[in-house]
Amino acid sequence: MSNNLLALRKSLIQHQEGYDLENVVEWNTKFVRQLLGAHPPFSPGELVRVKGFIKYDEDGLRLHVDDDGRVADNFYMVNPIDAEKAKAYCGLPLESVVRVLQFREQSYRISNIQNYTAGLIDVTSFPLINPTQTEAEVTANTQAVIYGQFVRFTESGEDRFLRSLGLPEGTRITGEDSTSTRTKLSIKLPDGKNTSITVDNPSQDYRDSATHAVIRTEDGREIEIHNPTGRIAYSGGTIENITDKLPEQGDVLRISAKICDGTFFANRGDPCFLVDPSDDRYARMNDLQIDLEHNLDTAHKVIAEGKYADARTILAETRTREVTEAQLDRTYELAKSIPITERPVLTDKKEYSRSSDKNYLVDSIDGAFGVRVESMTAKEFTAFAKRALAGDIAKTGNDADTTYLLTLASHMGFDATSIEDLAIYAIQGRIQRMAETQGQDFNDEYVIGQTINTIYNNKTPNAAKIIVDAAELLQAAGLQLPYEVREYKQILLEETTPLIGNV
Repeated sequence: MSNNLLALRKSLIQHQEGYDLENVVEWNTKFVRQLLGAHPPFSPGELVRVKGFIKYDEDGLRLHVDDDGRVADNFYMVNPIDAEKAKAYCGLPLESVVRVLQFREQSYRISNIQNYTAGLIDVTSFPLINPTQTEAEVTANTQAVIYGQFVRFTESGEDRFLRSLGLPEGTRITGEDSTSTRTKLSIKLPDGKNTSITVDNPSQDYRDSATHAVIRTEDGREIEIHNPTGRIAYSGGTIENITDKLPEQGDVLRISAKICDGTFFANRGDPCFLVDPSDDRYARMNDLQIDLEHNLDTAHKVIAEGKYADARTILAETRTREVTEAQLDRTYELAKSIPITERPVLTDKKEYSRSSDKNYLVDSIDGAFGVRVESMTAKEFTAFAKRALAGDIAKTGNDADTTYLLTLASHMGFDATSIEDLAIYAIQGRIQRMAETQGQDFNDEYVIGQTINTIYNNKTPNAAKIIVDAAELLQAAGLQLPYEVREYKQILLEETTPLIGNV
């Protein structure tokens, strides 16, 4: 990598635009403007100086603000930036000037984060690249890019704890649920699979995730980057399906680090970009792609032979693996070539994760019930969903929210009437179970509540009637109304009761 700011500017900006420095406002002036009632804080045409890093995903290319550690606004880039060249600089911390073109409305907003469409006008500051220890100690710059070959992570207490349980290198803890004597740990295995283990009186080592990433630079130096919140994971790279995976020995990567008192820091979620995979990683990836292409070719063959059930199974199994975007697209094309009554129910592509390698809801239901929902026809899915939602099918694997099935039905293209039918079946089945056992059961109450919540918030045509009917059925059975039933019934009552004076 080059420290040449001029070269970077020429690489990114197709047509340099002159501007007056006096007309540039600092990004953090947004807070003062908001206190004065301005919304949005920046107007079309304004020039804003932004400290952040380039990010590229399914939402597009953007400059993601990271000012003093506060990840905030997004400036989605349009011309004059060269989008293809900019992808090579993903995760690079830059100080830039952008011209705001338009405020982007959002259906929901995270914290105080605003989105804008903008043009990149200038790059005014470039971070240090692989600074020496002396440079790190004397620089006024608070950011650096560490670029080179990944060597190792130093051992953490969490590593020692997981090794004592016989878990493989690269396993990490993603969550915990503790009592006074037992702790249930959520675990992510090196292959990306999620599981959990319960440990009696675990040592406190498992809470010590701090480590150091060791990077070897081109001149042979080894630079350590402190990871206080655990091993840094990839936020992007030159190959697909790399997001959230850990660096491994031999990878060439680029990490955006902060400098404090001569020490380099990078938290788990900070920009970490794979430039070139290790030989081992590349070989595994290549073998996987050959295998997946073979699966898709086989699916094409059995479809031509009219073996639709076999094709559905192959497509569903393939979609659980790390498919590329092109392979994911091909699964939809193959499914469309199957007669509609034999066609598998596939979730919409936009519901897949950022790296397109899995669908969380599908994965959760498959794991809980030991099925492949995307191998089912619409008729088979409806029958399965009704029985699962009503509590007539026991979970055989990991726990999962059964009402995910209602969301999946929507993602699979089922209409509102079909989703309401599933909801009614779930509510009636759960109430009948509680009435027969003469008691309230948390799982039954939860499914009823979440089902009511889903249809109310999705404003399905008969949501009000379903909610009222559910309340009456519960009362007739002598059962307490779950919170959601009470809440939404009251809201409906208030919506339909005229105010005094308007009668």
